[in-house]
Amino acid sequence: MSISNKELLESSDAGLISPFFLFSNGAVSAITEIKPTTEEITDWRSIELISAITFAGAVQFSMFFTSLWPYLQQVDEYATESFFGYITAAYSLGQAVANPVFGFWSTRINKTKLPVSVGLILMFLGNVLYLTIDLMHSNQRYTMLVCRFINGCGAGIMSVMRSYAIMASSPKDRARALSVNTGALALGLSFGPAFQIAFSPLGYPGWQIAGAIKFNMYTAPPIFCLLMNAAGLIFVQTIFREHYVDVDRRSKIALEQKS
Repeated sequence: MSISNKELLESSDAGLISPFFLFSNGAVSAITEIKPTTEEITDWRSIELISAITFAGAVQFSMFFTSLWPYLQQVDEYATESFFGYITAAYSLGQAVANPVFGFWSTRINKTKLPVSVGLILMFLGNVLYLTIDLMHSNQRYTMLVCRFINGCGAGIMSVMRSYAIMASSPKDRARALSVNTGALALGLSFGPAFQIAFSPLGYPGWQIAGAIKFNMYTAPPIFCLLMNAAGLIFVQTIFREHYVDVDRRSKIALEQKS
C-alpha cells in the first residue's frame, strides 16, 4: 500500500503506525501496521485519597488557631504575646522551607508516595510532641514553637499533592481534579475551627487517660490529628496507587514504537 510522504510523516508523528520503508524510483512506500491509541484515564481513586489527606492537613493548620494562645497561658506563665507571634509564624516558616524541598525531592525521584508519607510522619511527630507540653515543668512555650515548626514542615507536602492531582488527571478532567483538591483544602481550613469548638465542652484540665497525659479541650485536637495522620499513612501505603497520565502515555507509546 503506497501513501504520500506527508501522510506517512503525519501518521508516524501521531504514533499510529510503524512504517517499513521501501525505496523505489525515488518514491517512498510503506507497509503500515495500525497501532491502538493510548487512552488517557484519570485515576479518581488516587486523586480523592490525596484530596482527603489535603483536607486533613488543612484541618491541622486551622484547628489550633483558637486554642494555642489560651493553652500557652495555662501551661507557661512566662509566655508573652510577642513570643506567641513567633509560635504562629513557626508553622508558616516550616511550610515555606519544606515546600520546595518536598517539591524538588518528588520531581527528582518521580514519586509522590514517599514524600507524602514522610510529610505525614512529620505531622504525626509534631502532634505527639504537642501532647507532651502539659507534662513539662518549664519552657513549654519553646516546645510549642518546635511543635508548630515540625507540623509546618510536614504540611510542605501540600504542593506535592496538588501537583499530583494535575499529573494524575487527563487534560479533559484536569480542571475538575484540581477543583477537587483545592476544594478539599478550603473545606479543611473552614472545618478546623469547628472541630476545636466541638472539643471545647471537654474543658480543662480534663481526664487522665494514659500516664500523665490528659484528655481535654487542648489535647483532644492533637489526638484527633494523630488519628488522621495514622489513617492517612496507612491508606497511602496500602491503597494509594501512583498514576501519571502524561508519563504513562509516553511510556506506552515508546514501548509500542520499539515493538
